[in-house]
Amino acid sequence: MDVLNKISKKYSFIIILPDTMTYFRGNQYVNSTAVGNYSDFITKDLIKFLFKIYGKRDVYLFGKSSGGFGSIYNALHNPDIFSGFIDISGDSYFHYSYLRDFPVAYKILKNLGIKKFMEKFNSDYIHSQDELTAENIIAMSAFYSPKNTEINLPFDLNDGGLNEHWNAWLKFDPVNIIDTSGISLKNKKIILQTGIYDEYSINIGMNMIHEKLSMLNISHTYKEYPVGHFNTNHLYLESMPEILKDY
Repeated sequence: MDVLNKISKKYSFIIILPDTMTYFRGNQYVNSTAVGNYSDFITKDLIKFLFKIYGKRDVYLFGKSSGGFGSIYNALHNPDIFSGFIDISGDSYFHYSYLRDFPVAYKILKNLGIKKFMEKFNSDYIHSQDELTAENIIAMSAFYSPKNTEINLPFDLNDGGLNEHWNAWLKFDPVNIIDTSGISLKNKKIILQTGIYDEYSINIGMNMIHEKLSMLNISHTYKEYPVGHFNTNHLYLESMPEILKDY
């Protein structure tokens, strides 16, 4: 709240923080047959509701980590709705940011499977880092590679090797989406922020997005900071005023 209080002294704005918690904890803000159509919830239901209350106005998305991913993903797919976005170390270049966690998740899940693991996870009060990693991969799979209500992992539980569902994940990678839909961000306010010590190497993906936007001549702000992936709320002290400066 301190961040918002400092900014609100100069600017007038409305910030909406919808509850998007899921059974699997994580949310990537895309449509999923296994978890729910969260992209539709934001771009259709929520926006319509807000416009009804406050009137139609410019709307920006912002978030960090999964929230940053949701911001750029939904802005790319709904340029008619959003005027821009702030992406702080949003999941990107999945080859680096996710692959490193697959062997850990495989080790945890190979003897339990998703259902039994989640039952145990929800009944335990304390979790190991490996268990948290496995739970996160399940949450990501629920959004990236579902089939009806079934969740498909991007690796085989028999031998641990990547399977065809990994290809489904890659279709959500902003680094790849920029190649086909990046031009939709023309004339949008775009702010990309990342830490050069990101524990998931997401800074590499963020820099790739920056380079691709530059190649497309799409105006944006890109900043790197001497921080990691966590405890980065203070970065909004720069990006929020930048988004709001023309209002």
